[in-house]
Amino acid sequence: MPNASLLNQLLRFTPTARMFFSGNLCTLTQGSEADGLKQGTMHLLSRGELQLTRKGFAPLNVRAPSVLLLPRALEHWLQGSGPQGVDLMCATLSELAPPLDMILPDVTVIDLTATSSLQRPVELLFEEAEARAFGYRAAIDRLLQYTFVVLVRHLIDRQLLSGGVLEAMVDSRLGVVLSMLHESPEHDWTLDSMAELAHLSRSAFALRFVQVVGIPPLTYLTHWRMAVARNLLAQGQAVKAVASQVGYGNATAFARAFQRASGQSPSAWQMEHLSQP
Repeated sequence: MPNASLLNQLLRFTPTARMFFSGNLCTLTQGSEADGLKQGTMHLLSRGELQLTRKGFAPLNVRAPSVLLLPRALEHWLQGSGPQGVDLMCATLSELAPPLDMILPDVTVIDLTATSSLQRPVELLFEEAEARAFGYRAAIDRLLQYTFVVLVRHLIDRQLLSGGVLEAMVDSRLGVVLSMLHESPEHDWTLDSMAELAHLSRSAFALRFVQVVGIPPLTYLTHWRMAVARNLLAQGQAVKAVASQVGYGNATAFARAFQRASGQSPSAWQMEHLSQP
């Protein structure tokens, strides 16, 4: 298992969470781009049983108390079983950043009766939703984000997550490279400089990185830089300033890379996200 310092890198950019439903459910359709929902979701069940349906997959029955995590935008349907439906809370999740996006499965179900660390935050969420005291929505969104962090901790502690990036983190050669990429995205990284850091030849390093992580090292670097850039843009920093902080010599080159990765220009992405409540 990676050490604590490396595990912290998994959650350096924790996705934000926003509640969009709380109450009794009979039927709910989510994740459809036609409906405008293009984010991951987290569902917390406090009572009853629901059925998760996705195209091409057998229906999945989930009993309360549970947390159902779908960290990517996947079209799915939730239907409460029985005449009384289920009591639950639903939240959207902002885009995952590497390396976390490379290890979380499309669907995760956690039984809260066997997970003491998650029980109290979920109880607090439903208490806030029921009381609806001043500032309850802000409190709920922050508790949802905390719940997500605790959920990832649980998955790591129980060794329920797998993926090449986790193996790379404990690899004696690749781990130091990943750590430095994460800490210094602004550095003028090349395949040669990464290989030198790993004490491997250029070809041996490139091959080992792809075999373990699953993508080329420069591709991984770009994914990480874009995650850092989104975080900085969401803070309101100027595009030119962000470009230099993620290793691009000028704003034009950065804008092209960001457009390819996100489907929007940096300024358009920033405007959209800063306008969100």
